Amino acid sequence: MKIIKRSGAEESFDTLKIVNAVQKACNATENAYLAPEQLTDIADYVEYKCNKLGRAVSVEEIQDMVENQLMAIGAFSIAKIMCATAMTALWCGEQTRRTTGSCP
Repeated sequence: MKIIKRSGAEESFDTLKIVNAVQKACNATENAYLAPEQLTDIADYVEYKCNKLGRAVSVEEIQDMVENQLMAIGAFSIAKIMCATAMTALWCGEQTRRTTGSCP
């Protein structure tokens, strides 16, 4: 299965990237913890949903699915960090990447 990155490039889907992103959000959230099983459950569910769509899925769609799963298990503070990270990436994509080719 392919994903469409913010740059428009396609890349193979990788559940480990979801696990790592959620873990980073946990680390950035005070008093937040998800067990390793919860992290893999979220990634596996997102992979299942993407496969059901039967098409390439954008990073933004994957981000929404991850945030929805976090909220479904009551991890609202982690979902908030994930959302803020996504918004920063979108802003960066519109402003910085256009002129420098990278995101700070």
